[in-house]
Amino acid sequence: TAAEALRAANLDWQVEKKPVYAFDGGNFCVVPGHCATVRADLWGRPECEPFGLVGEDYCVLQNKEAFRFLDPFVKSGQVRYETAGALGRGERVWILARLTHTVAVKGKDEIERFLLLSNGHDGRTALQIRFTPVRVVCQNTLSCALARGRDLLRSHHGRGMDRRIERAQETVRVM
Repeated sequence: TAAEALRAANLDWQVEKKPVYAFDGGNFCVVPGHCATVRADLWGRPECEPFGLVGEDYCVLQNKEAFRFLDPFVKSGQVRYETAGALGRGERVWILARLTHTVAVKGKDEIERFLLLSNGHDGRTALQIRFTPVRVVCQNTLSCALARGRDLLRSHHGRGMDRRIERAQETVRVM
């Protein structure tokens, strides 16, 4: 399941938005309209660094929620979980599932196909879901997969993101 993949990849943590403050020489003042995204389990500890700065309208998509996208397809036998990971301090996470059916080129060479979900917590990186022939294991292969794959979804982290994810899931179901 996605929950098991999250635990195995050490990605079973939450992201929270925290207010941003500015120091005006004598006082700290809230910066209106801006928040920082952080790992909730590290908040208040010296190693906690923000993933990025976001606006008030930014909607956090938790790793658990994002990765659950693949569970129905794993359960149906269409795909199986392959790899998952995080880049940097966790500002970008991804999970990759291998499709159980390969494509044969000229009846001889089999090409494996993957379904990739990549999500950013930095406020700059969109949620992306795509088919790709690239097995993702690091930043280089993630970049290659995102450049060469076929987009199912590219979504900013705003209102309506849940519905866009549902539509992408429906598209995969009928393929």
